[in-house]
Amino acid sequence: MMTKKWQPYPTYKDSGVEWLGAIPEHWENWKISHAFQKIGSGTTPSTNRYDYYDGDVPWINTSELRENIITDTSVKITNKALLDNSVLNLYSPGTLLIAMYGATIGRLGILGITACTNQACCALANPILLDTKFVFYWLWMRRNELIILSSGGGQPNINQEKIRSIKIPAPPLPEQQKIAEFLDQETSKIDKLITKKERLIELLKEKRTALISHAVTKGLNPDVPMKDSGVEWLGEIPEHWEVKRLKFLTRQIIDGTHFTPTYAVEGVPFLRVTDIQESVINFEQVKLIPESEHKELIKRCNPEKGDLLLSKNGTIGVPRIVDWNHKFSIFVSLCLIKVRKLLSVHYSYYFFLSHEIKSQMSYGTKTNTVMNLHLDKIREFIFTFPPLPEQQKIAQFLDRETSKIDNLITKTRTSIDHLKEYRTALISAAVTGKIDVREH
Repeated sequence: MMTKKWQPYPTYKDSGVEWLGAIPEHWENWKISHAFQKIGSGTTPSTNRYDYYDGDVPWINTSELRENIITDTSVKITNKALLDNSVLNLYSPGTLLIAMYGATIGRLGILGITACTNQACCALANPILLDTKFVFYWLWMRRNELIILSSGGGQPNINQEKIRSIKIPAPPLPEQQKIAEFLDQETSKIDKLITKKERLIELLKEKRTALISHAVTKGLNPDVPMKDSGVEWLGEIPEHWEVKRLKFLTRQIIDGTHFTPTYAVEGVPFLRVTDIQESVINFEQVKLIPESEHKELIKRCNPEKGDLLLSKNGTIGVPRIVDWNHKFSIFVSLCLIKVRKLLSVHYSYYFFLSHEIKSQMSYGTKTNTVMNLHLDKIREFIFTFPPLPEQQKIAQFLDRETSKIDNLITKTRTSIDHLKEYRTALISAAVTGKIDVREH
């Protein structure tokens, strides 16, 4: 997706690095240890010392490195913590930070404030031969190489010595600054487009939920006579609809086994909350349990085709219709719902995606974050519903309309992926000398 206006340099030479190939003739290799006057890290002050925390000194951990300018921190320490911990260094604005451990390895940040760090951050300060922003983009582009450099069995990590030894090919300092300015401008444009598209996805999701909510509480006919539902937060519903608690519309509401079974190489699928998150269940990745244990588990909780599963622990409120015939068992994180004949499982699936259920899930809690949904609460959920044929029409309507919205969301996500790929390609081309931006 490179545009024609980005031209190559006039002449190139061999970089001596296989993956890099040729670099512009006038570029030179600089080792990070020679390019920064101060390279260091920090530590974590004892959390048992109350007088070390809730101070005024910004203290950074790797979770705050998100390829951004850091202007604030979630944790602040005291001056006493600084005095008592000699390895805690204050780094000035403009310092480049690199995550050295764990899942965040290779993530980057640039200080916009004076701050200190924990032991998992490597700080590159006081540059002399390399522009900090140029190095930032170069390391962002080569994050995979940083991960490859990592060592250790359990937790991947790189150390300061490995970072110091990294060689970066670069032009003279003024040209590095020109490249960094160019990338600031171009990536900012791309990021703004990505933000707009991410906002579009949020709006489409809101539209989807609003569409579902209206259909399962007001129906599809705008001219139908209405009546008071008798539920204050619900308002009016169509005159011929009913309002009942879920326990009166179901034959069974029960969760899966409360004990972790024996996992096996071969056996019967055992579904957990993580297995029903995606649009399609990947039964190749699902845990398996022995047939004998499955037979014991289904004596209490026997999921079958036409039932509804609902996540009740962790990520709560995700519904899934059992539309397959093969046998399986479920863990305690899932609730099994067997509906009576007066309720369509397809209609109930959509009701579980409505605002009305979401508000009932969070009702009575101090925050909007509910980690566990108890069976007693699920049984008391209030449902509005028309006669069965109308339920089926509503479900068919929502199948069509939500599918259109889902397709738009998928296309928008694909567009975001392409923009991110273009951003990466542009950064790579600029910091490795594949394009000449001096006249930009």
